[in-house]
Amino acid sequence: LAGDSPSLASFTSRVYDAFTDGDYTSSPAWTVESGTWSAATGALVPVPQSGARAISTANTYGNADVWYAFKRTGTGGGLDNSMVQLRYVDANNWLGVRWAWGMLIVVEKVNGVEQDLAYTAMTFTAQDIWYDVYVQLDGSSVVLFACERGDTVQRLLETTTSTGASTSALRVRVSGVI
Repeated sequence: LAGDSPSLASFTSRVYDAFTDGDYTSSPAWTVESGTWSAATGALVPVPQSGARAISTANTYGNADVWYAFKRTGTGGGLDNSMVQLRYVDANNWLGVRWAWGMLIVVEKVNGVEQDLAYTAMTFTAQDIWYDVYVQLDGSSVVLFACERGDTVQRLLETTTSTGASTSALRVRVSGVI
């Protein structure tokens, strides 16, 4: 499936947490920046499920293959969104993948200026369905793959970023009801 599916043949885990132990405070330790979080159900969940929340864990690997999954469980409006900041230096410099309006959007913030780089034509709007997301980061190259869990992973977009490869954290941010 060359070109359409990522390969795990050379995958080396740098930051890994499936939250199956019901804990986000060790292996690795996640730092709550705002809001309240729980991993009691085997998934990282903001509690309560409204308002803005953020949580992060240390990560210095700016060039990386990143896998994550999300599930929309709320019935919030179009302004609700979540973001995984794959390269996070500080509040003014980061690269992330945002879920908003049913799309995945690659977005960067450089020196305080936020810009959408690319977005998927495929929508991710079904409630209570897990979506798997895979992102390859290599220098300025960003390649995004995704699918409903159980389907074949599809290459959805490729773009470039000017954020550079430095990072200090992998950060999750949620606004509204997801």
